[in-house]
Amino acid sequence: MTGDRAHDGSAGQGARRTAAQEIRTSNAVHRNDGLVVQAGQINGDVHFAAPVPPPRPLASTLPRAPARLVGREAELDAVLGAGNPVRLLTGMGGCGKSALAIAAADRLRGEHPGGVVLLPCRGYRDRGEFGLREAVAELLALLEVPAAHAVGVGLLHRRFAEFAAAGLPLLLVLDDVGPHWDVAALLPSDPVHGVLITSRDELDVDAEPVRLGALPAGSAVELLRREIARGDPADPRARLREDLLLVAERCGHLPLALRVVGELLRGDPRREPRVVAADLGSPHRLSVLEKVRSAVALSTAALRESPNRVDRSAAALFERLGLLPGVEFTAARAAVLLDEPDPRFARLLLDRLCAAHLLEPRADGGAFHDLTGECAAESFAALPARLRRSLALRFAEHCADVADAAVAPLRPGADATSEQVGAGLRTLHDEHDALLAGLTDAVARGTAGADAERLCAAAARVAEALLVRCERTGRVHEARRAAEPLLLAARVLGDQDAELRALLALCEAHLAGGRPGEAAGYVRQAIELTRARYADPRFPATFSRTMATYARLAAETGEHEVAAAEYRRLLDRHRRDEDAPGRCAALGGLGRVALLRGDLDEAARRYEAARALADRHGLAEQAEIAWNALGVVLARRGEVDGAADCHRAARDSAERHGFPHRAAIAVHHLADLRLAGGDAEGARQHYERCARLYREAGDHRRAEELADRLAALPDEPPDLPAEPPPSPRFPADPAPAARPQPPLFPVVVPPALVLAQVALVWSGHGSAALWAWWAVAVPMAVLVAVRDRVAVALPFALWWPDVAMVGAVLGYSLTAVPAGHLAFVAAGMLVVCALALLRSLRSRSSTSGRRRGR
Repeated sequence: MTGDRAHDGSAGQGARRTAAQEIRTSNAVHRNDGLVVQAGQINGDVHFAAPVPPPRPLASTLPRAPARLVGREAELDAVLGAGNPVRLLTGMGGCGKSALAIAAADRLRGEHPGGVVLLPCRGYRDRGEFGLREAVAELLALLEVPAAHAVGVGLLHRRFAEFAAAGLPLLLVLDDVGPHWDVAALLPSDPVHGVLITSRDELDVDAEPVRLGALPAGSAVELLRREIARGDPADPRARLREDLLLVAERCGHLPLALRVVGELLRGDPRREPRVVAADLGSPHRLSVLEKVRSAVALSTAALRESPNRVDRSAAALFERLGLLPGVEFTAARAAVLLDEPDPRFARLLLDRLCAAHLLEPRADGGAFHDLTGECAAESFAALPARLRRSLALRFAEHCADVADAAVAPLRPGADATSEQVGAGLRTLHDEHDALLAGLTDAVARGTAGADAERLCAAAARVAEALLVRCERTGRVHEARRAAEPLLLAARVLGDQDAELRALLALCEAHLAGGRPGEAAGYVRQAIELTRARYADPRFPATFSRTMATYARLAAETGEHEVAAAEYRRLLDRHRRDEDAPGRCAALGGLGRVALLRGDLDEAARRYEAARALADRHGLAEQAEIAWNALGVVLARRGEVDGAADCHRAARDSAERHGFPHRAAIAVHHLADLRLAGGDAEGARQHYERCARLYREAGDHRRAEELADRLAALPDEPPDLPAEPPPSPRFPADPAPAARPQPPLFPVVVPPALVLAQVALVWSGHGSAALWAWWAVAVPMAVLVAVRDRVAVALPFALWWPDVAMVGAVLGYSLTAVPAGHLAFVAAGMLVVCALALLRSLRSRSSTSGRRRGR
């Protein structure tokens, strides 16, 4: 190397200073054949890096793309059609993010002539060893920057710019990016480059998001079938669709789990899918799906080891949510499990778990995927026993408080408006799954231990609220899920009142579900408990309720005479106690027995008596039940107009008193009548109104099911239910039985009385018999009048007061003829005619009253 200065060695010191000045002011280099370094001072050796080559198309580092991406066609189209050059693929571990990214990169390869660069970021596996600096170094190496160059983000971006300037756009695939990376530093600034990012977290980056969940059921089966057929295309197990469907369901439709099971089946040709399904159905299925457990463990470990407090708290909450992995957690429910309950902080943690794909987002919080929930349950089981029990108790008492607040306006005697009743039903509907899960868990943990009584007490409060919901919405068949835990809790607490309520609810549920044998077993237990504890006069309501259930069971199982006798005893008991609601229920029960026997006239008379009694005492609910039941009877008798009037009266009463669910039942009956009469459009309007009323009452499930059936009109009538039960006391009616023959008692008694009177006359005691007949006729007339006044309906076989009264009048008349008492004969005949006329007028008035409605 030479500079522009003199080489005269004889020059003086002044000349050397002039030359030095020349060197400092001129840096031109001549005849340079290598690298030049200019430095004021050099310590040690100098190493020269190789020059950076100009950009050229890179060899692809992309693995072989799958021939077909099963079940991810929609997500693939979303990636390919994204307007943003940066796409972010997120989902829980094992859902197929990397496979989707590789398939999309293979499709986009032609749009990026610079090449496809795949960087496995190992953001969850090697968190300590592989960070942003290592990622930059590896990317520079892939972009053909020599290793001796200083590693830095600036050099990386200059290299991206060189490829863009050379017309060689790149496709960068960043796979498995961790949650704490500054991933934006790796992204090229020029939009000609494309980027695909996969992560288990929702990263803070400007990208087009594509979220992956579990596969659809059909796609999961197809993926499993392909995995089995990879070993042997003719493997017959690949055609066992039902077994594969069960295996896919047990795998949670998660691609990673499906591939694990496919590999297991492929490695053992003698193993059947149904055997694997049984293994996956055991409590230890994660031992079969170890890779799924590892994927979830990596995600939670990334949060637990984060320097961020929110991440660490989210990891702790994840473990505690394993208390009830099947529940959808809202902020309020999650806050109960925190050491410092704060719904706002709990919502922040739920959002963080959703962002990490450890929870699936919901409108008010998040819920576990099936397999993730099992991993959370394992984490919860690893917590200290004292902490587990404390969390369970806190959640159970929280559920009890929610249930008590919701059910308060629904309890009998509550002074609540229709809006409060509807709000309570809606709360119980929305909280139903969480309450039921908390109830079941509390009972399971409350069988022993220090907090057993508190857990069972909370469980009993929740169960009774759920039973009230079932009764108020007509869902008696669903009561079993709440009544069985209540029975266990009541026996732990020694609460016989709650035990009896549970037994009766179980009986009702089994009856509604068409299982009279199981119902009979619970009724026997209830009767034993009732007679042992409640036969005392201090407990009339409890005793009567048990015996009413027993009578209804007898009626539904064909023991009509036994049921009628029990209902008559109840009627007498309620009359003595002046219990008008009980009398209405007993009269309704007698009407039900008559209906089951096919005696429609008798059933109508019973229900009419119950309706009149309810009206007289201002019992709106009992009157509406009787109106609807009477409408059913009239419809079976062919009196459609009268039936419609009865249901309208029930509807108007329910609307007037502000009870939309009771109004919905009556409207449902009216819709059925319209449909049976061929008026499909009128039926549609009534069904739509009925669905609105169910929704207003908080019975969303029945409203949704009824709305789904509306589309089938007029071809298929809705079956939810075709004839809704007006009350748990009046279930759907079976086919009418054969009409029984009238008893012989009323036929035999009048001739016997006449013959007795003739014998008296011939024996010469006619005059004495006159006063005997009066002594019989007058008390019988009084008894008939009193009976009709109090609206006590009796079976046809027990109309003995009427028979005795009429027979006495006829006997008196026959006695008076030979004695010459013609005036008395005329009076007797007038009495008979008056009685016949009175009977006719009462019959006509009751029929016209039913038709006019209220």
